[in-house]
Amino acid sequence: MKKFIQSIGIFVCSIALITACSDDRSNNPTLQEPTTFSLNTPAYAAQNINLALSDGINFTWSQPAYGFPVAAQYQLQVSLNDKYNISTSTALNDRSGKTIADYETLTTVYNECKGVMNAENLSAALQRLAKYKEDNVPATQKVYARALSVLNNDTIYSNSITFNVVPHYVELKDADPEMWYLVGNCVGDGKWGNDAASIGTSLIPMFVKAGEFYDRVTGKGTIEYTAYFPTGGEFKIPKTPGNWDYDVVCAGFVIRQGGSNPGNITVAAAGYYTITMNTKSKTCTMDKVDITPTKYASITLEGTALESGSVSMTPVDTYAGAENHTWRANVTLVEGGLKFKSGSTEWGSDGFPYEVATTTGNEIPALAGKYLVMFNDISGAFYFFSR
Repeated sequence: MKKFIQSIGIFVCSIALITACSDDRSNNPTLQEPTTFSLNTPAYAAQNINLALSDGINFTWSQPAYGFPVAAQYQLQVSLNDKYNISTSTALNDRSGKTIADYETLTTVYNECKGVMNAENLSAALQRLAKYKEDNVPATQKVYARALSVLNNDTIYSNSITFNVVPHYVELKDADPEMWYLVGNCVGDGKWGNDAASIGTSLIPMFVKAGEFYDRVTGKGTIEYTAYFPTGGEFKIPKTPGNWDYDVVCAGFVIRQGGSNPGNITVAAAGYYTITMNTKSKTCTMDKVDITPTKYASITLEGTALESGSVSMTPVDTYAGAENHTWRANVTLVEGGLKFKSGSTEWGSDGFPYEVATTTGNEIPALAGKYLVMFNDISGAFYFFSR
């Protein structure tokens, strides 16, 4: 069984927070502007951690000296030479191939002074940095790591520590687009279900945007969602199913990062809107669009990738007063072609598992697997989520 590697100093953060709270009550605190903070040296630093056998590696750090407890966000960075000048994201997105990376920022975001560095994510990061050959992977690898803290768009970095791993070769692929979800009384079934089991019913994923380029390491870019919204409808846009407190677009399109609840986004006037989310800059807009889209009574998914040849899709927006334009289906596919169809209208694309289909597109080149497929009949965007 895989095991987590434990680190020392796990109580440092909580002690610092208790002290800060005590100071707050007596000193009417002012937000300070620290320039660094401490990443604790883990107890396992001198051991060789076998990444193929580990789920993750535990790290702890102290809260930066902001003057009082704050809702900062933290991430971990890794390097092979203790340099942090060019990220793997920058290097991979340089299509000339001439840029060489010396560090990677792992995508997991932490909201407290501790976190588990996922072993698979670390292995992929090391593969991007070291470019191991499948038949030539070193027995051990020294890794440098530091933490970063973001508060009010200001980023500071911790000290760097080292640890040792037993690496392994990883077959890399580009990151999937980072996804955010809509949930509310005017979305899906209207029941505000914010958990993984509600994806496709209450919690509705946004879609990729036609022509958009997504970061090959982080998956960040622009996603969008076009639908009908009724007057007075309320909703939020969380990034992570089950989390209401961090990375949630709320009233005024403010992204909540802890603290008090800013409230729900409220629709002022009924109509069709496109919600656009830039997941890199974390900005979100909602614009009314002057369209009168066709209202399809049914949508089917058809093609050789389905053993039955055809599957009926289910309307997603079923709340009272909904005008549905998003569809879902759970499917098991074999390798083959697919199209979305309604009567004589059909949509296809050369992309899989996500793309924007058109009525003149080719068959979608599907791969075998089990998927939740989502389709928007206004934009033509679709996404096959692995199940």
